[in-house]
Amino acid sequence: MKVGVTRKNSPQYLSESPPPVLYNGLHRGHFEHRPFLPQRDTMILTLLGIWGCGSESLPDSGLDPVVCNGAANHCDRPFNHVPQITTHNAYSNAEDGFALPTPNQEVGITQQLDDGVRSLMLDTYEWQDDLYLCHGVCGSWGARLLSDTLAEIHTWLEANPNDVVSFILEAYITEDQTWAALEASGLDAYVYEHAGLGEPWPTLNEMINANQRLVVFTDDANANGTWHLNWTAHGWETPFDDATFTCENGRGEPGGTDNQIFILNHYRTCEVGGCPENGETDNTYNFLLQRAKNCWEDTENNPANQIPTFINLDHYHVPNAGPDSECIESVQAALSLSAMWESD
Repeated sequence: MKVGVTRKNSPQYLSESPPPVLYNGLHRGHFEHRPFLPQRDTMILTLLGIWGCGSESLPDSGLDPVVCNGAANHCDRPFNHVPQITTHNAYSNAEDGFALPTPNQEVGITQQLDDGVRSLMLDTYEWQDDLYLCHGVCGSWGARLLSDTLAEIHTWLEANPNDVVSFILEAYITEDQTWAALEASGLDAYVYEHAGLGEPWPTLNEMINANQRLVVFTDDANANGTWHLNWTAHGWETPFDDATFTCENGRGEPGGTDNQIFILNHYRTCEVGGCPENGETDNTYNFLLQRAKNCWEDTENNPANQIPTFINLDHYHVPNAGPDSECIESVQAALSLSAMWESD
C-alpha cells in the first residue's frame, strides 16, 4: 500500500445507480427523486464488522487488532482514508440539557461513540472562571464543563482500545488551556502527534499500537501543528448548513497539500437550531451514501478524489433502522462508502 494515495472502485451494489451527479438545488420537495441504490450484500457488513450493533469492546491482546473503528478493513488503511461519522456540535445534545439553540444531537457523547460516531465537533469557551462547551453563548440554556466531557471520553477510550477518535474544535480558548484540559483528564496520554503538514497519515493499526488514539483538529490558525492541527491547513470542507448539498469547496483548499482530510458537511439546521425532522430525510442510507460517493468522485471540486474523512451530521441517529439490520442508517452508509476504497 502506498500511504496517502486514494484509489476507488465501483462496487457491484452501486451498478444500478445513475452516473454521479451533484445534488445542487435540492430542497425538501425534491427528496423523493433521489436515485435508488440497491441494498448491498449483508456479507459485506459481516466481513467488515458493524459499529453500534451490540458488538462488545475487544480485549487488548497486544496483537494487531482484528477490527479498527468498526471494520476489519480499516486497520491497514491511512487515517484520512477511513470515513467517520462526525457529530456536528456533539456536546449540544438534549441528554445533557442543551435547549437553545435547539440541540443538534439527541443523545450524549458516550451513546454517540457507542453508536459508531468517531469524530466530535466541540466548541470550547471560558465562562465563570472555568472551561465549558457552549453553543454561541454560555448560559443556563446550554453549557457543560469541558472537564466532564473529556473525562467521559477518556473512560470510553479506555474501554475501547481498538478505536481512534477525533476532535474538531471551534476554539474560543487558547492552545495552552486546551492542552491543560487534556492533561487534567488524562487524554494527553492518547493524543496523536503528526509528522508535519502534507505528511502521510499512519494507519489505524499503527495509531492503535502506539496508543495515539485521539486526533485533535482545531480552527485555531496558530495551532502548533504537532498535536494541535489546524484542519483548514490539513484539508477542506463542503459548505456547512447547505440545503443544496453541493460538493463545492466551503473552506480550506482541495488539493492544496498532500494527504488531506475532507469534511463532508451534510446537515441543515432549522430556524432556532438543530431539528431531527431534517435528519429523517438527509441521513437516509441511500441519499447519504450517494451524495458522499458523488463528492468523492467529483474531480472538479475534489481534484485528488479524496474519500470523505469526516461525514458531519445533525441528529445522526435518525432514521434509526438501516436496510440490513437495526444499525443506524448513517453508520451503515459510512461503512458502505468505506467498502468502496481500495489501496494500491
